[in-house]
Amino acid sequence: SGGYTDTISSGFNSPIAGRQAWSGSSGGFITTVATLPVAATGQPTKLRFRTADDSSVAPSSGPGWWVDSIHLSFATLPSVSKAFAPSSVSLNVDSTLTITLTNPTTTAATLTGNLVDTLPAGVVATAASATTTCTGGTGASNTSGSVTLATGAVIPANGSCVVAVTVHSASAGSYVNTIPVGALQTSIGNNDTAANATLTVTTPPVAVVTPNALSLTVAAGGTGSTPLNIANTGGSALTYTVSEGTTSINGHSRLQGNSYRTVSKAAQEMRAKYGPGSLSRNPKAGMPPAMRRPVTPLGALEISQMADNTPGDEGVSCGVSGTSTTANSWWRRFYFSEHPGVGASTNVSSVTISSGSNGPSGVPVTINLYTIPHGTAVDTIPTASLTPIGTGTGTIDSGLVSVTIPVSGAIADTAGSDLVVEFHIEAVATGQFFPGANATTETHPTFLSAADCGVNEPTTASAIGFPNFHMTMVVGLGGTPPATCANPSDIPWLSEAPAGGSVAAGANTDVSVTANAASLAEGTYTANVCVGSNDPVTPLVTVPVTLTVGPAPFVLCPNNAEEIFCDGFDPAGGGGPATYTDRATFITHVAPGFYENDFSDLGNSSAAEPARSYSSGGFGYTVDSTPTPDDLWFFPGVMTTNGSADQIVVTFTSGTVTAVGGNFFASDIAGTPIPGNEVDLALSDGTTETFTTTDENDYRGFTTAAPITSITIDAPNPSDPTDGSWSTMDNFLVGTAN
Repeated sequence: SGGYTDTISSGFNSPIAGRQAWSGSSGGFITTVATLPVAATGQPTKLRFRTADDSSVAPSSGPGWWVDSIHLSFATLPSVSKAFAPSSVSLNVDSTLTITLTNPTTTAATLTGNLVDTLPAGVVATAASATTTCTGGTGASNTSGSVTLATGAVIPANGSCVVAVTVHSASAGSYVNTIPVGALQTSIGNNDTAANATLTVTTPPVAVVTPNALSLTVAAGGTGSTPLNIANTGGSALTYTVSEGTTSINGHSRLQGNSYRTVSKAAQEMRAKYGPGSLSRNPKAGMPPAMRRPVTPLGALEISQMADNTPGDEGVSCGVSGTSTTANSWWRRFYFSEHPGVGASTNVSSVTISSGSNGPSGVPVTINLYTIPHGTAVDTIPTASLTPIGTGTGTIDSGLVSVTIPVSGAIADTAGSDLVVEFHIEAVATGQFFPGANATTETHPTFLSAADCGVNEPTTASAIGFPNFHMTMVVGLGGTPPATCANPSDIPWLSEAPAGGSVAAGANTDVSVTANAASLAEGTYTANVCVGSNDPVTPLVTVPVTLTVGPAPFVLCPNNAEEIFCDGFDPAGGGGPATYTDRATFITHVAPGFYENDFSDLGNSSAAEPARSYSSGGFGYTVDSTPTPDDLWFFPGVMTTNGSADQIVVTFTSGTVTAVGGNFFASDIAGTPIPGNEVDLALSDGTTETFTTTDENDYRGFTTAAPITSITIDAPNPSDPTDGSWSTMDNFLVGTAN
């Protein structure tokens, strides 16, 4: 503004002829504002003013030319800033580098050259991880050592946009990343200030937990402790928590040896009603591709063995055609070496499965995660080689539905271990369920196992005659590693102190693991103690615990007297329990006021039943199943279990119980006694009794000197590989010995 007013004539010998200039009389001072070129930014600047006369006037004959009040001002320029988040990470742990471009002017700024940020040596960008919110141009890209925002990108007026890239480092150190002055070149100027950010990379904590297994032996009613040492051999602080868990993956399909050997009454009831199952393909198999849904591409943190995971009707299941479904497990084995985006260790966060178009809805689903040694023969899943690492549950409807089941599991060594995923359902009596599947290409086979169809081990679909059964399954990776055992559970007889803490680099600490056998019968008990930590390689260490409960110590009478009874029939003395084989005799040794339960409140079950509590006459107790809780089964007036591998456990909750008895026997699927089948009874004081079933009138009663807290009833059948016998009881009596 206020610029030149004339072009100087070339006819009067002016030294600046032909140029634009101020000429003539201005009539006073004019204010002129000139914008300097972008190239002048940050450079030394010289301003030159030139005046000239020509032959039309005498030198200095005019009033002259005055220049006053020269003022240089600096324009507001686009700027760049950057940051790492988090700014401190362990070796090979990702951090996000964010570069922020800011434009404080009212005019959009367009990049006139590529903005290139070269990463410090030792810092590596994850392939194809660069993103930007800046519009225009061809966007952001990266190599392993740099990130680039292309020419033509636009920084909005009075706004900002960002470029982000994921980076990591395999070497500890402090890394300074700089974008120099002038690197951001735009249509309205370049950055006049450098941008810096520092990434600190530390050696991660390393958890070393010893010993790798714990074993304790205590007397019935006693306690014992042993140390579990947690050492940190890494370079930064280790934080840890201690949890407990059961040793079985879930209550539905327990791996025992090389096959599934648990039998549930729900499945057996259905088999008895409908007959044995058979393998069959979904009757709607072969649906034209045009009727199927669009293919959904995999996400960056997902793996699959099929490019097309669209639900379809090529699924196969074991059941009675169109009527019911037996227990089924469908499997896939994933090989991490075939998925280059997976690191040296990883965590499973979810599994997505699907259903066929027809069948029942609301079907309960269990997803089990396992590792298997990578050296195991390819395209096989021997269950004896599986190590459980996690389980998750949900439900699924039929109708070509995809469902994502949250489930956590950590794989510490993806080179040495493969991932096995089991999609399991229990028996369904309301129709035949088929998993979603299609016939498009799969990189490895789908597996199936179903005991009711004679397929005890995971077997490939083609081997059982269904080559087009390609099950859809997508495994989600990432997320927070599991901090607890794969099968978390509060183990009543186990405790740990402290249950968490921090260990400095190079230090170690002991956790005291204590077993309390106050309510346990003689025998062997197992559980897991798990140490979860911020060790990025081994975030979870599982330590098996074995507890052996021996006989209670003999208690001498006062003054070490040798009498059978300390003071007559004083129950505080060393008198042992007495066992009775008929109710009439037993009753004569029980004080009046006992509580006898004929279970007249029980009818016919149609599904597994939860624990049940009873109380009367000052006595109370809870009946449950073990090791699978809430898995009871009822017949009219009879208490038994749903799973043949389960035991009945009665826990006394009120009253001083020193007398307990009832009819105890082994029964078959229909609740009929199995003559000759073994029955094992165990009292919390260590008393055990083993006998063989004759009929439902088999009776055992016990009186004890000291109170008992529980009784366990087991009906094993070693001669039957499926353990087809169930623990059963009736006419249960509790009271006080007289």
